Amino acid sequence: MEIRLSGKPLAVTMRTSGDDFALAAGFLVSEGVVGRAEEVANIVYCAGA
Repeated sequence: MEIRLSGKPLAVTMRTSGDDFALAAGFLVSEGVVGRAEEVANIVYCAGA
């Protein structure tokens, strides 16, 4: 799964299917991009996904 921040690629993670949004929010917190998952305003699938 590719994680983008403001439309720009940030990281690619390996994952099993399911709960992609929680995985993305957890990644952002664990990498220090945000302090808490609640700071993430929006998580969406990219067009064509």
